Amino acid sequence: MNEMNPDKNCDRKRPWASTCRHKGIFRLVPVSFALAIALAAYLGYVRFGGPAKAAEGVEPIAAIEKRVANAPIPQATPQDHRGLHVVVFTLYREGLEPSVVHTSKGPVAILITDHTEGTPALVVERDNGSGGLVGVGQVNRFPQTKRGRAELILEPGRYRVSDAGHPSNEAEIIVDP
Repeated sequence: MNEMNPDKNCDRKRPWASTCRHKGIFRLVPVSFALAIALAAYLGYVRFGGPAKAAEGVEPIAAIEKRVANAPIPQATPQDHRGLHVVVFTLYREGLEPSVVHTSKGPVAILITDHTEGTPALVVERDNGSGGLVGVGQVNRFPQTKRGRAELILEPGRYRVSDAGHPSNEAEIIVDP
């Protein structure tokens, strides 16, 4: 009678444990899939050298410290094809960021982003060496934005940069020859 009705011995609630002939092939699919993944992982491990290859690329800490100590100091400010250096200041109520910037002599673009909600400008003054400051220019905000830009020609020396709305907030530009 079982031969006449092949679904009688089939357990429809647990098809993975079924003894049905027509569903038995589907029990092999998860097993064959797991074996294929394991084989691919093993072949990838062998192909890329296993642990010996991984340890080969590790550099000792002492070598890294020596390489970093002897590395050349990168240029402080970006420079475009015309020789224009770019200096970026962010204005906060608490102060200017960064507090000190190094650049080279020549044309310098000073960019500002104002987070003080109302600073009219950033004032740039040159330190004349005797304690006095000489006005060089200012960076005004663009209308309806928090950003501003000005291009100035700076000679070697120290420059004081201050927030026109909060004069105690200041930074320094050091122009190298």
